[in-house]
Amino acid sequence: MTIEMQWDTVPVHFDNEHFTRAFLQRRAWYFEFYRTALKEGEVLHDDDLLRLVAVQDKVDGTWRLDEFDSVEELLGAFLGYISGLLHPDDIPLQETGEKG
Repeated sequence: MTIEMQWDTVPVHFDNEHFTRAFLQRRAWYFEFYRTALKEGEVLHDDDLLRLVAVQDKVDGTWRLDEFDSVEELLGAFLGYISGLLHPDDIPLQETGEKG
């Protein structure tokens, strides 16, 4: 499956299955859960963003990547979350019918 998204003035084609699936899942999760948890005027910090894809060690405070099967899945998940923050109105996605 390939989807297309308009990012500002640039059309973006997602045709990597792992990236696309993670992007769509995490973007939907953002709109369903995370967005409602944010309070108006709330400030997000870098550790808030790190928690989207990483886990902080409770003893020494270092970060390690959460359990992802591939780099594509990790980046798709992060971009899915961030696209909700950067584009609070839903970005229309459309299937192009192309295969990557």
